[in-house]
Amino acid sequence: MDAGASYIVLDPETIRELKPTPTQYEVEPTLADKRRARLFVGEAEADGRRGPVFIAELETPTPLLGVFSLWKH
Repeated sequence: MDAGASYIVLDPETIRELKPTPTQYEVEPTLADKRRARLFVGEAEADGRRGPVFIAELETPTPLLGVFSLWKH
């Protein structure tokens, strides 16, 4: 089952602090409000598990953390 897409929105300073491992996958789209964003795939580790994360780098007052979850009916 596809639970939908999700990504993390972080400001540049938080990305520097967290240091996600970069990958070669990156784009810079123009948003509807004409701002430019950096969207990329990085690797992150939590609780001993490592995996890819989709990250949007934007000036934002509040970070937005998304999750992926799959379940079986």
